[in-house]
Amino acid sequence: MPKQDKGSKLCSEWGLNVKQFRYSEWGNWYGLINSYPAALLDPNGYLYLESSDELNIPGIKIGKRINVPKCISSLPGYVKIKQITNTNMADVKFKDESPITKLQWKDILQNNDITHELDLKTVLVVFNSPQHRSTATNIAEILGERDYHIISSGNTSFSRRICASLSIEPPKNIDGGNRWWTIPYCGSPVGDGKWFYILRPELKEAIEELIFEGKLNFNDIVYSIPEIRIIPMSKSLEFNNQSIEIVQQEFFVKDLKNRYDCLFYLRTGGIYCAKNTLLLFQYNNRAIACAKLIKIIKFKQPYDGIYNEALALDRNSIQVFDPITPSELKAIDHEFKKFSQARQLLNINCLTSLLKLINVKKDYQIPEEIPEENANKLFEGAKRQITVNAYERNSKARAKCIEYYKKLNNGKIVCQICDFDFGAFYGEEMEGKIHVHHLKPLYEIGEGYEVDAINDLIPICPNCHLVVHSKEPAYTPEEIKKCLKTRINT
Repeated sequence: MPKQDKGSKLCSEWGLNVKQFRYSEWGNWYGLINSYPAALLDPNGYLYLESSDELNIPGIKIGKRINVPKCISSLPGYVKIKQITNTNMADVKFKDESPITKLQWKDILQNNDITHELDLKTVLVVFNSPQHRSTATNIAEILGERDYHIISSGNTSFSRRICASLSIEPPKNIDGGNRWWTIPYCGSPVGDGKWFYILRPELKEAIEELIFEGKLNFNDIVYSIPEIRIIPMSKSLEFNNQSIEIVQQEFFVKDLKNRYDCLFYLRTGGIYCAKNTLLLFQYNNRAIACAKLIKIIKFKQPYDGIYNEALALDRNSIQVFDPITPSELKAIDHEFKKFSQARQLLNINCLTSLLKLINVKKDYQIPEEIPEENANKLFEGAKRQITVNAYERNSKARAKCIEYYKKLNNGKIVCQICDFDFGAFYGEEMEGKIHVHHLKPLYEIGEGYEVDAINDLIPICPNCHLVVHSKEPAYTPEEIKKCLKTRINT
C-alpha cells in the first residue's frame, strides 16, 4: 500500500483531524509540512503538530526533509496507539538456527579486531529500530552513509570475521553460495528487492546485557563522532600550575559546564574540526576530560586581548575521569606516540576502545562533600572551593584498598559498615560495586600527603557513605555500626 494511502487510513482509524500528515514506516524521515494542524505518523502512533513551532525541538532536524534520528516515538507528545508486536517468524524467509550463543556475541561485540566501528553502529541501529529490524537503506540514512552498499558490504565483511574467529560456516543459498549477511540477522523481504535485517535473538540479548552493564551506549556510538582530537592545555599560562584534580573539578565541572555559552577559549587559532568531534583535553601529560564539539568560533579581534578562537562545547557531554596516560592511549591507538603541544588527531577506529576506557575510568569518580569552611584549608589558591575528594578517586589506592578488604571477607566485596553485598543482592553483573570512604578528615591533610590505601580508606556502600557525611565532622564507621546495632535490637 502506498505511503499516502497508509497514512490516510491511519488518520481515519485514529480520528485525526489535521490539514496535512506525513507517514513513515520507520518514523524517522518525512516530507516537509506546509499546513497546520498536522501530524507525523508511524505504524504505531503519531505526533500531533499544532504549528510549525512544534518542530523546533531537540531530536528533530529540518532540511530538505524532516529527519527524526531517534524516531518520533522517542519525542515528547508522541501518542502510541498500537503495541509493537514481535516479528511474525512465519513471514521470515531466512531464519537458519544460529550457532552463536549470547555469551559469544558479547565477546564478539567487545572485540575490536572482529567488530569494527561501522559494524557496531549497524547492529545498534537495527537493535533500536521497531521490532529490531531495518533495511540497509534505512540504516545508511540514519548513519549518514552515502548509500546502502556501504552497509551491506560492511555486514559481509563483519560476518566473514565472525566465521573465521569461531571457525564456523555461514548459511548457504540454494545455489550453494555463502549467505554471509544472515550471520547476525534473520531476513524478511520488504519488496522492490529490499530485505529487512532482523536482529537474531541471541545478538539482541547480548546487546541488552552490554547496555545494562554500561559497556555499550547507543547515543555515544551511533550518533557519529567523526574524529578524535587532543586539545593541549597550558598548566602555567592558564591554570597557575594547579593539580589535575582542581582543574577537573574547578574548571571543567564547576566553571566550563555552567558557562552560558560553554566556550573553551584558545590563545592560538587555526584549528579545524567537524561538528561532534570528540575532544580529549590534555593537561600535565594526561588526558583528563572530554567533550563533544558543537562549533568553532573565530574572533575578528582577540577576545580579552589574548584569545583568537573558542570551542563551543556540548555541555552535557563534558566528562572528567581518572587521568589517561600516554601508554594507555598508545595501547588503543598504536600510531599515537606521546602528548605534545600539537592538537593531534587519534585514529577514529579506536573510538569504541577509547569510550570503553573512559567509561572504566569514570568508575573511580566517587564524590565526597567537603564543608565549605574547610575547603580552603585543603587547596590553597583554588579559584573556588573544591567539593570532591581526589584521594577517593585515586585508582591505584582504591584498587589496593578493595583488594585488601576482599581478602578479609573470603573473596567478597562488601560494605564494611552494614555488610551489604551488591553481587549477592543484584546478581553477578554488580559484583564488586562499592564506594571507598576516606577515613582521615580532608582538611587535616597536608600538601605532601600520600594516601595509605589500607589505613586511610575503607569500602562502604552508597547508603552508608551518605550517612557518614550527613554531619560535620563526619560520623566514624564505628558510630554508624553502633547506630545500626541499636536499631536492630529495638
